[in-house]
Amino acid sequence: QVVFTNKAQCRDCYRCVRVCPVKAIRMHDGQANVVEDRCIGCGTCVRECPQRAKSFRNDVDRTARLFAPGVMVAASLAPSFAGVFPKWQQRRLASGLRRLGFGYVAETAIGAYYVARQTAALVKGHPGSTCICTSCPAVVRYVERYRPNLLPSLAPVVSPMLAHAKHIRERSGENVRIVFIGPCVAKKFEA
Repeated sequence: QVVFTNKAQCRDCYRCVRVCPVKAIRMHDGQANVVEDRCIGCGTCVRECPQRAKSFRNDVDRTARLFAPGVMVAASLAPSFAGVFPKWQQRRLASGLRRLGFGYVAETAIGAYYVARQTAALVKGHPGSTCICTSCPAVVRYVERYRPNLLPSLAPVVSPMLAHAKHIRERSGENVRIVFIGPCVAKKFEA
């Protein structure tokens, strides 16, 4: 499960129930539980929980297991890192990731560039049609689960994360292991 509740910290406040945009949280014995097959991974409950009882899966150990002698591991870094780190850390982040063992570090924005070009061409080729951009996996999950009538309007374009992974594989070979580093909970569902 990607989003879950720490039951020891959940204090019967119902805030997550009230803020969930898709009503994917159910109360049981005073505990707010995320219903995975309803969740779109938007992260609203994680952000809004005053007790910090909502959390998302941590994949650091899983990532550490990817490193092995002779194996190339690449990092696709969400551009949002610039909003989290001060300038001096921003400049050192790529080298820090390389020191951890990543053989290649680049921004996911490379994938976003290809996605934007493809989406623009699609929109230009179908003027007047509704086109829902598929860059956000939470939006895609929402349409798939709650608005299936809009499925034909989803642009047949992969997300920036997947586009960047494809770019990395073309650059580094099929055997490269790729790690996405970013703040988006929904991307964990997508991965």
